[in-house]
Amino acid sequence: KAFVGDVGPRDVRLVTVEELFQAFRTSVDSPPGFERAEFEAALKGLESLGLLRLFDFGGLVTLRPEALQAAAGEIISAADREGMLAEEEI
Repeated sequence: KAFVGDVGPRDVRLVTVEELFQAFRTSVDSPPGFERAEFEAALKGLESLGLLRLFDFGGLVTLRPEALQAAAGEIISAADREGMLAEEEI
């Protein structure tokens, strides 16, 4: 949890689980022998707390789920009555 908190505010982009795992393995917080399966289980726990979002495609993670929700809200607000939105407006 501390590791994700440290990385999250600076890293707004999407990262892969592998990139995040490798960064964790080289960090001070990484216990010896910590396996990827344990790491992924920890990520799922953090996702349930709303601290990150795991995507079902590409092994991607966002450490700023609130930014994703805000962007989605803006897109929905910009849509017209039929739910249409000009591509240039996105």
